[in-house]
Amino acid sequence: MANEFGVELLIFSSLLSVKNTTKSRLVNVPHFDIKAEIEQYIRYTSVPANFFLPDYFISKLNITIRPGIDGMLIWVVPISKHSKLPMIDTKRDTSML
Repeated sequence: MANEFGVELLIFSSLLSVKNTTKSRLVNVPHFDIKAEIEQYIRYTSVPANFFLPDYFISKLNITIRPGIDGMLIWVVPISKHSKLPMIDTKRDTSML
């Protein structure tokens, strides 16, 4: 369909398939898996495309920080405290200017 409308280049914000990456240990992460499926479909078509797999959006920090019992702020994310989490500020890090 994109070819019919004369799309010269499609830029798609994609994600890795959690199901495939974990060899089906984790299977209920539709946001990731559906984006990965869409990317595979785009690759199957003849539409010229680039795929962008951004890191964790810094703009989402405000919805994952909760006050703790002792008044300290807690960052609620489903990862180990030893994990490294790359982050992206989409406005700053993807600006063309």
